[in-house]
Parts: sequence; C-alpha cells; structure tokens
Amino acid sequence: MRALVLISGLLAPTLAAATPCEDLARAICPSKDAVGECYQFVEREVFKPAGPSVTATDRQNVCKGIRTGKEALAELKARMLAQWESRWFLVDVTVEPTKPDGSSWDPEGGLPDLAFCAEIKGGESGCYPEGRDAEAVSRSVCVDEARCLFNMFARRGATVAVDVLDVDINDEIDQLTKEHVGTCAFTLGAERGQCEGPVTVALEGGDSGAGSLERRFLGRWVMDIEATLAREPEFKAMSIAERVKAIEVMAKEMADSYFHFGQDGWLTTVMRGDMKQERYSIVGMKGATFTLKLTATGRADEAVEVQVTDRGLRLTSGKDLLVLRRAPF
Repeated sequence: MRALVLISGLLAPTLAAATPCEDLARAICPSKDAVGECYQFVEREVFKPAGPSVTATDRQNVCKGIRTGKEALAELKARMLAQWESRWFLVDVTVEPTKPDGSSWDPEGGLPDLAFCAEIKGGESGCYPEGRDAEAVSRSVCVDEARCLFNMFARRGATVAVDVLDVDINDEIDQLTKEHVGTCAFTLGAERGQCEGPVTVALEGGDSGAGSLERRFLGRWVMDIEATLAREPEFKAMSIAERVKAIEVMAKEMADSYFHFGQDGWLTTVMRGDMKQERYSIVGMKGATFTLKLTATGRADEAVEVQVTDRGLRLTSGKDLLVLRRAPF
C-alpha cells in the first residue's frame, strides 16, 4: 500500500523556509511524525478564537512571540501533550449470566442488556451509549450479552469509575427499568480493574499475555494518516503547511473508511465505500508485536505483523505500512 498515491499530483512540494508557526508546531510536538497534527493544534487553539480577521503577518508574529516566550510555550506544549495522550480506550466488561440469587437479569429470562456510566477523575463524566447520568440512559450498548465491549475517550493514566447497568425495555407496556449491576474502578492504560458485584473488567493495556494483546486490537480503527505517510519521500519533502493540506485531502478520500476486528475472528475493512471481510488469527507473538494470519476465499493467506503502541497499531505487510488509531464503535 502506497497511500500517498491518493494525493500525489494534487500537491507539489516546495522548498520554502519554515515559518514561525511551523517552528512553533515543531517545538510543542511530542513526535516528529505528527508535526502536521501539531500545526493543526496551533491553528485551532491559537487562532480560531480570534476569528478570520488576523492577518498572515500578525499570525506569524503571534507564533514567534509564543515560541520565544517561556511561559506561553510551556503552557501550549502542555495542552498539546494532553491532546496527544488522549484517545479512545477499549473497556471489556463481563457480567455473570445470572444474578447473585440465581435469577435471570431479564423478566422473560436471558442475559442482561448492558449500559455504562463513567466518572473520569479530572475529566468529563457521561454514560454509554447516551446521557450525562443514569437517569438519562434509555437504551443499552449490548443487548442480551454477558460480555460487552465499549470504548471511552480520555487521557492515558486517567482514573475512572464505571457503574454497570442492566437496561430493560418492556414494549408492551412502554416501561423502562434500570438495575445497578456493579461498579468497577480502573486506570486507563492498565490491564485490569477492580469491581464490586457480579462483574469483571479487563482493559486493553499491558502485554502479559495473548488475551491482553487481543483486547488491544478488538474494535474499530481508522487510518492515522500522517503517521502512515510520514516515511514517504514525497511527504517528507513537503512543508508542514503542505502536509496539513495533504492530510485534509486524504481525510476526505478516506471518509467513512475503517477497519473492524471482531470478537468472532472476522476483520471487516471498509475502504472508500468498498467492504471486504476476511478471517484473522494470531499465529505468533513476541513482546508487544504479534503476527496475524489473514484468510479470504480466492486468495493466498497473508501474514501481517502488528505492533501495539501507546497511540494505536502499526501494521506491516512486506514493505507496506499502515498506522491505525482507535475510533468509537
């Protein structure tokens, strides 16, 4: 895969000198492969509040002032780091198939219909799939399931408390009931949490076994465009402002595209409107890198090396590299 083909010819790199705003983006950026993202952060956080009336000269003077001001630079760098360390995290909840007294979760019998309300220390609280608190929840994330995956957006290392709910809807009498199942507390980026009640929680962090690594790639992913293109010579030759334009072009091309690793062993890929499905299985593991075998009817099996990183996944097949970032379900 040479993803840059999608944008080649649309932008011609120039050998212009770096501007003060590009220098500022480099100064606050946690990674050399994300300077475009950091440049977008500067545009959004520094200039968007001022509106479109700021001239090009004024913009460069503002960037130069922040770059040379110790306190202003440190403050902007800290805000960029907070964004960098924030992402979607997978939370894997399992509930006992029956209540502690042996009765069924649903009046008609069956497994619970699960929803979750989370409180993030130092951050926003809310419920999944909807609402600010339990009173506002009217539907479930997983219907008639003892195991449920959901993901939440927060900064790595955040302390989280989650209330697990069983949401029952009786359509015949138009009645909604909610029952508290249990409470779990955990740290995002860890591997496990502690729970009270007939519930356990496992997280995507850690590399102590195949199970924890499996959780690291379950769910939906989208392409990290800049990280995927970062090693392409054409992309490297661009100025930061040109890279941002290239990323924006690519984002439009890739709109609604995603990769989904299911619990059932199926990988679903939607790429620019086309969908394909193939089986995947783990056939090797070394540290935080594992080998997947992809199998589809009508073609030879494909081996893909998957490296788990703090930001997502790096998939390598031959000379091709694809960097993925977790997305909401």
